[in-house]
Amino acid sequence: MLRQGGLLVAIVGPRPDPDDAERRGLRCAFVLVRRNAEQLAEIARLIDEGKVRPRLAKVFPLADAAEAYRLSETGHARGKIVLSVGE
Repeated sequence: MLRQGGLLVAIVGPRPDPDDAERRGLRCAFVLVRRNAEQLAEIARLIDEGKVRPRLAKVFPLADAAEAYRLSETGHARGKIVLSVGE
């Protein structure tokens, strides 16, 4: 759900249609994501400093990976689903 004038950013799937977005009072963008070690290190630093807080849906032990997968398939998880490996 977006408010009027909100920005829809897509990173997977079909590119959003700018004309359709405009008719709905929205803006849209498609971002191609590539791995970048420097950017990942910066994101980790921001998380460590508490400046960015990722939303976690649930953390599962590795033994419960099948249950984590089932949750991901529902499409209803709000946040990241994490598998914990070790302590």
